[in-house]
Amino acid sequence: MLAACDALIAPSRFLADRVGRAYPEAAGRIEVIAHGIEAPRRAAAPQGNARLRVAFLGRFNERKGAGPVIAAALRLR
Repeated sequence: MLAACDALIAPSRFLADRVGRAYPEAAGRIEVIAHGIEAPRRAAAPQGNARLRVAFLGRFNERKGAGPVIAAALRLR
């Protein structure tokens, strides 16, 4: 399966190493590209009576940072 991939990308060295141990034939082909995007220098101003909309990509639990997302949303109400 992995041999057919044009690229193998992991979001962290930890995960790349784990995948490399599980699939030794792929170990030398895994490139690490960290999660995230560069944050904007300032937030866009809301338009009229716009509602707050938040996208959280991933498992929504405390370990993945759901707590700070909820706290920030409550502060912005």
